[in-house]
Amino acid sequence: MDRYGWPGLYRFLQHSVRRLSLPGVLLILAASVLGPGSLPAQTVTGNLQGRMLEASGEPVPGMSVTVRSPNLLGERGAITDRDGFFQLLALPPGTYTVRLERVGLRSVEVQEVQVALGRTTNLGELRTQVEPVEMEALVVIAGAPNIDPVHTSVGATLQVKDFAMLPAERDYKSVIAVLPHVTESYRGDVLNVGGQTGPENMYFIDGMNATSPMSGGMEGTTLPYNFIRSIEVKVGGYEAQYGKALGAVVNAVTYSGTNEHEVSVFGFATNSALAAESKAEPALRTEDFRSWDVGARVSGPVLRDRLWYSAAYNPRVEEARKEIIGHGFFDDRRVAHLFAGKLTWRASPSVDVEFGVVGDPTVHDQVSAPWGLTLDAGDPDPFLTRTSTGGHMGSVQVKATPSPRLLLEGSLARSSFRRHSAQRTQVEEDEIFLIDYVSNTLWGRNTGEGRTETELSTVSARATLLLDRHTLMGGVEYAVASPGGHGWMRALQRYAAESFYYIEEAADGTTKNRVPALFLQDSWRVLDRLTLNAGLRWSSQYLMDEYGENAQGFPDEWQPRVGFVLQLGRPGTQRLFGSYGRFYQNEPASVSYALYRDYLAVYRSCTSDPREPGAVCSVEDYSNSASDLANIVGDLEVPNLDEFTLGYELSLADFGTLLIRGVRRDLRSAFLWGFHPDTARGFNGMVVGTPGEGDFDFLPPPKREYTALELDFRGAWRTLDYRASYVLSRNRGNYPGFFDSDRGWANSGYSDLFSRPAHAVNSTGLLPNDRTHVLKLTNVYRTGFGLTVGGFFTWQSGSPLNELGGGLVGGSVFLVPRGSAGRTPSLWNVDLRLAYDTPCPRAGKCRLFLDAMHLGNPQEVTWMDESRYFGVDAAGNPTSENPDYLKPKAYQPPMMFRIGFEIGY
Repeated sequence: MDRYGWPGLYRFLQHSVRRLSLPGVLLILAASVLGPGSLPAQTVTGNLQGRMLEASGEPVPGMSVTVRSPNLLGERGAITDRDGFFQLLALPPGTYTVRLERVGLRSVEVQEVQVALGRTTNLGELRTQVEPVEMEALVVIAGAPNIDPVHTSVGATLQVKDFAMLPAERDYKSVIAVLPHVTESYRGDVLNVGGQTGPENMYFIDGMNATSPMSGGMEGTTLPYNFIRSIEVKVGGYEAQYGKALGAVVNAVTYSGTNEHEVSVFGFATNSALAAESKAEPALRTEDFRSWDVGARVSGPVLRDRLWYSAAYNPRVEEARKEIIGHGFFDDRRVAHLFAGKLTWRASPSVDVEFGVVGDPTVHDQVSAPWGLTLDAGDPDPFLTRTSTGGHMGSVQVKATPSPRLLLEGSLARSSFRRHSAQRTQVEEDEIFLIDYVSNTLWGRNTGEGRTETELSTVSARATLLLDRHTLMGGVEYAVASPGGHGWMRALQRYAAESFYYIEEAADGTTKNRVPALFLQDSWRVLDRLTLNAGLRWSSQYLMDEYGENAQGFPDEWQPRVGFVLQLGRPGTQRLFGSYGRFYQNEPASVSYALYRDYLAVYRSCTSDPREPGAVCSVEDYSNSASDLANIVGDLEVPNLDEFTLGYELSLADFGTLLIRGVRRDLRSAFLWGFHPDTARGFNGMVVGTPGEGDFDFLPPPKREYTALELDFRGAWRTLDYRASYVLSRNRGNYPGFFDSDRGWANSGYSDLFSRPAHAVNSTGLLPNDRTHVLKLTNVYRTGFGLTVGGFFTWQSGSPLNELGGGLVGGSVFLVPRGSAGRTPSLWNVDLRLAYDTPCPRAGKCRLFLDAMHLGNPQEVTWMDESRYFGVDAAGNPTSENPDYLKPKAYQPPMMFRIGFEIGY
C-alpha cells in the first residue's frame, strides 16, 4: 500500500474498471448476482513469475512481458516493476513461450515453459543487456521445472504425461493413488488422504464441486482419465481461498479446445478370462464377467483465437452372470454414460468466459444380497434391484483482466445428483422383506426402495490485485445443497417359532444445507527470496429442516492460514517452507436429511407372525418430527483441525527434485449424534453434540492426531521419468472420521464405536487407517522402438486390529485399547502398463495398451473380523465367542489384465 496509498488505489481501481468492455461488465455482474449457488473456489489455472536483470545485476523496470500458448486464447501481458519482477495470473495449464521486450534492450524469449495447475512457475532471474542496435532476441529453452517460490501446499499436480502412461483404474480419481499421503482403503471408503477417511475428501472438475453433497468424497461424478488434462491434489498447507475438506482437495481440469482440430478415440476391455480367481468368498457366484468402454474426444476452434470447443463421450458397460442358489443365473448389468463439454470464449481482449458441463448418469440392474446377508434365497426377488445413480453439472466462469495488475473472477454452477432404488421384478404391493433365521432364507421384495435427488447450487466471486510486492486476493462464496426425496423400508425378521421382529420406516421431504464463506489472502514478497502468505477464511454452515427452519447452526468458522517460503542458494534451486492452517469439513447433506425430517420408525416384537390375526406385539415407536432434534443444542462445530507443516526442497540439477516435509494434524472438535443412557435426554435417548460436552459428557473429547514425515524424489533422466516416496506416519485417536472404518460403512455424524457410555473405555489408540510405513515407486520408460513401459509399486504396513465384544451393532466395546490387538499383514502391489506406438492410417497416432494389475497376484488379507464376542451377560462380561474372530473379511483384488487402444488425429 506504500506505493499507491488509498487515494492512488481508488484511482487505480477506477481506471481498471473503465478498461472493461461492456460485455465484460455485464458478464461479471451476471456472475455476481445470479443464484442461488456456491461458486467453486477451486482454481483451474496456474501462475507464472520471474525477474529481469541487466548483465550488471541491476533490475530492469518497465519491460513488456508477453506470453503465448496453444492452450491460451490470444495472448496475455504484464510489465516488470521497479524491482524487475513480473507476474501473470490465471494461465491455463500448458506449455508457454514468454517474450520480454523494451526499447534499447535486447529482447529475451523463453520457450517451452510449463505452467502447472494450481502452481506458480518461476523463471528465476533472466538477464538482458543494453543494445542500441536491433538484434535477434536471446532465446532460452526452459530447463526442468523449478521450485515453486510461493505455495506451501502439501500435495502435487499431475499432468497428462504423468498419468497417461501409468496403470490405473479407469476413473480419474484412482490416478492420485501414486502420491504420498494417499493410501487405498479396503473397508469401503476408497482413498484415505493425510489420515482422514474417504468422505472427508472433496473433488472438483473444472472448478465445479463434483463431490456427492449427500455422502461426501466416497461418491461423486466419475470421468475417465482420458477426459482429463491436469489433476491438482491439495492435502494441506494451502491458502484461504481453499476449504471444505479435512482430507484432500482434488481438482481436475478437462481438455479445452485450441486453434487446431483434434480427435481422439479410445477403448478398453477386460473379462473373466483375463483375471485370476479371487480368494474372497463372493456372496453370489459370478461367471462371464466382462467390462468395456469406448469413447471419443473432439476439440478445435469455432472461431480462431475467439471461440473454442471441446466435447467428450464415453459409454461404459460392466456385465456378469450371477448365481442365486436354487434359482439359477441372473444378469447383472451396469451402464454409465460419461460426458464432458466446454466452450471457451474470448468475449473481449480483457474478458474470457468458459461454459462447461459434465455428467455420469448410470443405471445398474443389480444382483446382490440385501444388507450383505449370506442367507439362502427362498425366492430371487430380494436379490434383484435396479439402481439409478450419477448426475450432471453445469457452470459458467468469467475471468476479466482490466489491467495487468487486476484479475476479476466470477462463477456460477449447478449440479444434480440422484439415487433411485427399485425392485426389478414384479411383486405384490403389500409384500414385505422376510429374513427367516429359522430356515436361513430370505423372501419377498427387496427392502429400502426410494428416490433421492440432491441439488447443489454455488456462486462465487473474487478479485486479485497486484500491489508492488503484495498479491492480494479476496472473495465470497455461497453454496446451497438441497437433498430431497422419499424412501421406505418394511422388513420382518423371524428368530424362532414364537419370535418375530417387524421394522417399518418411512420418510419424505427436502432439507437444505447453506454454506456462506468469505476469504482474504495476501502473498507478500518481503524480500526477493522471502515470501510470506497470510490469509483468513470465514464460513458458516446451517442445516435447515424440511419446513425451511434452521435446525442446527455451525457459525463463525474462523480459519487463519499463514505460511512462508524462503529461497536458498541460486534462485529456483532450494527452498525452506512451512505453514499453519485451520480447516473445517463441509458437513454432508445426509445429516440434515437423517435428523431433520418427519420420520416414521416403528419396531414391533411379536410372539407370532404380525401379518396374521391375533398376533401379540410390544411396540417401540421411534418416529420423530423434523423439530424433535432441531436446536436442542446451541452452536456446535463440525469436524475441524489444526495443521502444521515444515519442509525443505532441493533441485538436483537435471536429475530431479528432493522434498523432505513434516506434517502434524490435530482434530479440534467434531459433531456427532448418538444415544444417551438416560432416555429422557434428547429424543428417545438420541442426542446431538460434541463428545465430552453436554449430553455427550459420558465420552472423552474427540481426538485424531496424524503425524507424518514425507520423503519424495521425482525427476527425469533421458527417456526415464521416475518418482519415489516414503511416508512414515502415525494416526492415533478415538474419532475415525466421517466413515466408520471399524464397521466399514458411511454414516456421517455417527460412529458405531464412539457413541455410547461403554465407548469411553479403551476407545483411544491407533485408528483403522494407520499405516506406519508407505513406500511408492513409479516410473515411465520410453524405448527407442515405440514401446513405453509404466510401472507403479507400493508397499505399506498392515492396519491395526481391535478386540471387540458385546454386540454386532451399537453395543460393541473395546476389550483392549483401540488398535492394540495386532495388525493385518503388510501389503505390496505391482501394476504395469505397456503402450506401443504404431503408424496409423492417414497420418494419425495409434497406441495399443496392455495393463497388468496386481502382478504376482498377492491377494493378501486387508481386513479381518474384529468381533471376538457377540454378547454380554448381566454382569457385563462378554459371552458367545465368535468362531470367525480374526478370520479374513477382505483381500487385495486378484491379478487382472486389460487391453486398450487410443487413436489420435
